[in-house]
Amino acid sequence: MPTFRVETPQRCYSAVVERGLVARAAEYLPPKAGRVFVVSTEDVWRHAGQALSAALASMPHTVLYLPGGEDHKRLAPLEALAEEMMRAGATAPAW
Repeated sequence: MPTFRVETPQRCYSAVVERGLVARAAEYLPPKAGRVFVVSTEDVWRHAGQALSAALASMPHTVLYLPGGEDHKRLAPLEALAEEMMRAGATAPAW
């Protein structure tokens, strides 16, 4: 599968790019992942959400929405999202 190395000042990781990947998303999650939180904008979720929901059907998951647009790329929406995750039962990763 094609992967690309992504390097930022904070860390490096591999990004997987492949047709049909969304339908196989659960394959890329650790076996003990626990509840999965999917963060999306509502318009992106309308486009790809059905395939991702089907892929995660065997795993507990919650979809959370961030507002779209450049003017919403601020800390306040992320703080609200973190609080929403905690209310929905988020815990520290097991890996």
